[in-house]
Amino acid sequence: MWWAMVLKIVCAAFGAVFIVLGTAQMIVSYRRVRADIYGGLRDNCLRPKLIRRVLSALLCALCVVLCAATLLFTANSALFRLTGKYVYMCPLAVKSGSMSYIHPSLTLPEGATEGFNAFDLVFIEHIDGEKLKVGDIIAFWCGEEIVIHRIVEIFERDGARYFATRGDANAVADEGYVSEDGVVGAYYGVKAAYLGGGLLFLGSAEGLCLLGAALYFCVISSVLNSRLKQAEARRREVLRAAAEERGSGAAET
Repeated sequence: MWWAMVLKIVCAAFGAVFIVLGTAQMIVSYRRVRADIYGGLRDNCLRPKLIRRVLSALLCALCVVLCAATLLFTANSALFRLTGKYVYMCPLAVKSGSMSYIHPSLTLPEGATEGFNAFDLVFIEHIDGEKLKVGDIIAFWCGEEIVIHRIVEIFERDGARYFATRGDANAVADEGYVSEDGVVGAYYGVKAAYLGGGLLFLGSAEGLCLLGAALYFCVISSVLNSRLKQAEARRREVLRAAAEERGSGAAET
């Protein structure tokens, strides 16, 4: 729709203005603090304390963990998209609520794995097609999309196994059947609630722009904070040199 495109353009314009104004404000604040340091109004204002060191260490550790998890997730997803294979588990973001509750017309076998909600992040495991049974939840290709539904019937044709699937919340079974070759993996209850919604958002154009803006401000803030520490160090050197000069002058007299 044309109005959706106009809305995206307006949001992009507001985002650009926000970045420009935010950057200008940070630079103004940086210059003001630097002037205060050189003027002696903020001596030792940036001296690191124990709590700041602990918080910095925790933040660094969190960043390392998040970066490592992101790299592993991206590499595994890229491998899966390119080759159809993945390393043990494949995380998938759920877009719909077709498995969010049990439809009254559906009876599940005893011990069957529970479903999941929309925007959950579910983990699909490797599975031998011969071990699949009625009630298992499988991920399979449906055109260009991956669907995660429950097996409601299994039958063989020409020596090959086929699966009839259905979403727990759907009133009827899916159209067509899934062959063993079309099965991506099986879901056995490993999930992260609502984390998939965040990944879906970050994968969109709006999410990538927001992430880019956040990274930009983090970099700018880090650079300016580093320059303020350098300014304080230079200020301390000047004060130390002046004190030494006064001390040597007093000793000579």
